[in-house]
Amino acid sequence: MEKKSQSFKIFSLRNALLAVLTVGMLFSIFTLLLSKFYLNSYKLLLERELVAIVVCDKATQSNQLVLNIEFFNNNQSAKKQTFNFNADEWVIESRIIKWKPLLGFFGMQRYYKLERLSGRYLDIEKEKALPRLVYNIADKPDRLWMFFYKYQKCFPFIDAVYGNSAFVQYVPDARYNVYMTATGLMIKDVTPQKKKNWWLTG
Repeated sequence: MEKKSQSFKIFSLRNALLAVLTVGMLFSIFTLLLSKFYLNSYKLLLERELVAIVVCDKATQSNQLVLNIEFFNNNQSAKKQTFNFNADEWVIESRIIKWKPLLGFFGMQRYYKLERLSGRYLDIEKEKALPRLVYNIADKPDRLWMFFYKYQKCFPFIDAVYGNSAFVQYVPDARYNVYMTATGLMIKDVTPQKKKNWWLTG
């Protein structure tokens, strides 16, 4: 009886240790997965991708206002185009599909496509009366966006399907970087500041 009792105690102790080790391993795995989830989500929240560089300029011969734009794909230069301009502000538009945070855990990147470039007047009356130029900057219609926009309620991994735009004033010789961020398009003024010769100006 004593031997059986000792064997039972050893067996119970072994099972208890095994249970503690199992729970500890599961807790460690859960903690690592949770950390990865938050790190990936945080990365997507902070990460921004360069999609275009815009330079406000004038055509050499005609003195026509123009926008010289270099488009980027995966942070690599894709193409350069020049667009005539005739308003106070320039606007860039895109289509966006925002996935649920869970997909960020698996490294799913946001989906977007630049679609349109246009002008915008500060005065609402000018906006109503004066013509403004509008350009299609998409290579082709975004059928994937249209499909998910129409049937987004059928896909639980989609958070939102929407259009997004950003605009700034046209400033001669100004240079802007256009980024895609977790919240949509962002335009940042990166015009080099003219250095003053303090030796001559005092």
